[in-house]
Amino acid sequence: MPKIWLFGFLCPTPYLFRIMKAFIREKDLTRKQEKNLSENVVGTVDVGFYPKEKPGMGQALKGQLVLTNRRFVYIRYLGGKYLTAKTKDYSGNIEEGLKNEGSFEVPLNTITEAKADRVWGTPYFRLRYQTPVGEKVCSLVFVSSMNMMGAGIVLGLMKTPYDQLVKAIEQLKNEY
Repeated sequence: MPKIWLFGFLCPTPYLFRIMKAFIREKDLTRKQEKNLSENVVGTVDVGFYPKEKPGMGQALKGQLVLTNRRFVYIRYLGGKYLTAKTKDYSGNIEEGLKNEGSFEVPLNTITEAKADRVWGTPYFRLRYQTPVGEKVCSLVFVSSMNMMGAGIVLGLMKTPYDQLVKAIEQLKNEY
């Protein structure tokens, strides 16, 4: 069996290859951890989702909005229509939630409009964003209180939680 000098010791070659594999695997894990650490959840809220500009008479799809410092994520809850959907907190595992049919993510740099608005006196949030196939728009109605995690965002006095979300998106777009 061939041997190589390593740190002043004579090591068998297969042992050296195992050490090198372990080192490479550890480096790959470190890179993955760095990638995951670079994204922070800024806020979450349960929402009713409408795939159009204004919420309407149709039934909304129930899901969770997760805002991170890098992207806007809508995760559709599993289990049926609005009233029978099973709620779950996906803020700790966004990638798992994105596997749900109807879920999507929007990088913050592709958002062209984030606006708090009203229709028939009811507040809602409208998001307009660019995709490779063109511009898309959707609207959301909050069905729980918004949980803003801070992450250096100064919210100040806002009229509604919808305004808080708009302000947070604007600040995050400017930071990154």
